[in-house]
Amino acid sequence: MMLKHKLIFLIIYLIHSFSGFSQIIEFGLGGGVSHFKGDISPNFNPLQLGVGANGLFRYNMSRSVSLRGHILFTSYNSSDDKTTNDFYNYRNAAAAGNILEVAAIGEYNFLDRATMVKKQDWTPYLFGGIGYTMAKNKSTLFTTPLKVNTPVIPYGVGVKFRFKGPLSICAEFGTRYTISDDFDKINSYFGKTNVSTGTLINDKIQYGDLTRTDHYYFTNVTFTYTIFNLICPE
Repeated sequence: MMLKHKLIFLIIYLIHSFSGFSQIIEFGLGGGVSHFKGDISPNFNPLQLGVGANGLFRYNMSRSVSLRGHILFTSYNSSDDKTTNDFYNYRNAAAAGNILEVAAIGEYNFLDRATMVKKQDWTPYLFGGIGYTMAKNKSTLFTTPLKVNTPVIPYGVGVKFRFKGPLSICAEFGTRYTISDDFDKINSYFGKTNVSTGTLINDKIQYGDLTRTDHYYFTNVTFTYTIFNLICPE
């Protein structure tokens, strides 16, 4: 009997704890720009960008912690002629492609989000998770398209702002750390035969940095719609 009373008390306590938090599920669509950093474009260059779109499903576990799944499709570009470095200008290589990413991400919200539907609220947040990327690219060094499949680690910062009832806007900047060095096709084809010309790629000017893998970035704005599944009193 004592155990039964404790269980009832625990259930009432949990209901009371979560009754003030009503914004549980969010759906969103957005778009933004991507940047690439690798053997081509070894430094972040805001002038070399691609465009993309993203969608998300977010589950707000509490006022501080959110979990989300997202899908991202974006293009990317990289070129040696967008730098003042003499080495890269001489090599004069370029690569471009498309990226499809799926990921599971955790978010930490620094500020408590409001519980009233009509009340405006905002919070900065950090995010990080794990994902998988499927890319297809081509370069001036090798005309045959190359497919790249690799795990990625997305992480970054953002800010959320609810401006009208269930509608919110999120602005976010994120980095994708990959374990691949094939996005710009520098390292993967050095010492191999170019099937387009039948010649061996053995010029050391085409040899990349083996100590670094490729990265890409995505800066986006996403609009979300929140489903309020609990009624909170005014």
